[in-house]
Amino acid sequence: MQRTLPNRIDIVITERRPIAWVVARNDVDPTSSEKAFLVDARGYVMKARKLLPEYYHLPIISGVETENLVAGQKVTTIEMQSALELLRLNADSTRWQARNIDLAKGYCLVVTDRNKSQITFGLDRVEAQLSRLYRLLDYVQQTQQEIRTVNLFVERNTPVTFHEPEPIEPEPAAVSGEPAKSPAAVAVAPPRAAPRASPAPTPSSRRKPTNSSSPRKPTPAKKSSVESLKRPFRT
Repeated sequence: MQRTLPNRIDIVITERRPIAWVVARNDVDPTSSEKAFLVDARGYVMKARKLLPEYYHLPIISGVETENLVAGQKVTTIEMQSALELLRLNADSTRWQARNIDLAKGYCLVVTDRNKSQITFGLDRVEAQLSRLYRLLDYVQQTQQEIRTVNLFVERNTPVTFHEPEPIEPEPAAVSGEPAKSPAAVAVAPPRAAPRASPAPTPSSRRKPTNSSSPRKPTPAKKSSVESLKRPFRT
């Protein structure tokens, strides 16, 4: 409201825009539960008379006693204010987005992101913890690992666990019992060269036909060494 003298008052009405759902348990679907509330950036809860398409993608704040909530009132607990500050600081980020913020423990925020990773935040210095998370994501991106849990509640030596890589399943064997071979592993035999044709025999190299009917000349028998010694020596 703004007063303009002498006789004018300007009133500007801005509709509250919700930034998250508020439910009692994290396994409750807020779009179909009558006990679910919407909350804006300042902590005012409200009831949705009509579900708009943008409400389906809002993050969920669970672990809140919704029985004590009244539409139009502000939630002033430290846990809720820390969760709203985290959503406000991370609203325009494209690197990491919170999907569920669990306040059930009371002393910390257990945040689940899109990759089902669990990040634990302390209630104080949320902006500094978020900066540490961004640095950790930059480091993990170079190692090509997926984060499973992170405890930012610890200021030094932040505990981090990673998902184990999935084992590579062996290829199924063929029906005959032999291991299946991939097309790239099958060796292809080189084409064999055609056998060379032997040269035709020339007329000179051809054998003359022998007449089997003509009698063969008897070959003289070899003289023994004794008979050669009896022959007289020539003078």
